[in-house]
Amino acid sequence: MAQSRHRYEVSWNSLSSPEAYGDCLLYQVGRIHMHGGTKISEHTQLDYFELTIAAEGKGTVYTNGKAVPITAGDVYLSFAGDFHAIASDTRDPLKFDFITVDTKSPALRAALEGLVAEHHGADERLLRDKTLTRTASRILAEKMDPSPFGERLLSALIEELIILLLRGFEGKAPTAERERSEKEMLALRLMHYIDSHIYSIPSLRALAEMTGYTYNYLSNLFKDVTGVTLSHYYKERRLEAATLLLREGFSVTKTASLLGYSSIYAFSNAYKNRYGTCPCTAKNQNEGEKT
Repeated sequence: MAQSRHRYEVSWNSLSSPEAYGDCLLYQVGRIHMHGGTKISEHTQLDYFELTIAAEGKGTVYTNGKAVPITAGDVYLSFAGDFHAIASDTRDPLKFDFITVDTKSPALRAALEGLVAEHHGADERLLRDKTLTRTASRILAEKMDPSPFGERLLSALIEELIILLLRGFEGKAPTAERERSEKEMLALRLMHYIDSHIYSIPSLRALAEMTGYTYNYLSNLFKDVTGVTLSHYYKERRLEAATLLLREGFSVTKTASLLGYSSIYAFSNAYKNRYGTCPCTAKNQNEGEKT
């Protein structure tokens, strides 16, 4: 499928240095009209929450390799650590708004973390909420064309957006799955935590504090259920995220820092041991594709 060359795009972007509005942070906001059959290539979500709001047409959101169809009126939520891509329908091109936010409010942040835990599955992230959609549109309009007292208005609107998002998922049951054993459920919980904290987890020992079990117990359980060690899963996820960051244009130094490596040398060695090449290769390939 062809990579997307947007027919129309308006956006504000400050992923590396988000703007603060009260307790809320705004990373980016915009609108994209896609050509039929095109795709926004896979990229990794940093430590924030992103809403994809379908305005017209049809498309597919890909999260960690899983496809989720979306249509006009749908709101799709992406979490930190997601591998994320969007494709447009061939005959009915997708038009969507996007907004990327976070919060410094302890209460709202705790509620969002709970949302991540309850709806981590790629097909558990859809909402239809006209009020939320209107609020996102107002944020875009205000950011693109600031008015008097605009910062105060944006503070209120972004906080309202987060609260509406939390309310929208309140009571929304996760997709029914086959009955799982307690060990399987705990292993999934560990995977979900690593996936959604890939940029912030200080060490795998944090899993013991999060669950109340010893690390050795968790490590043995995870290996029994999945066939791989916790350390292996974490290293793979971190290096997969690194590859996408490099392809998006992040420097080797910045990538190592974002993913919590002790040094650029530790990151380069880990990358070379896994892929047989230095991380600069992935970055150079991306720069070559752009020229």
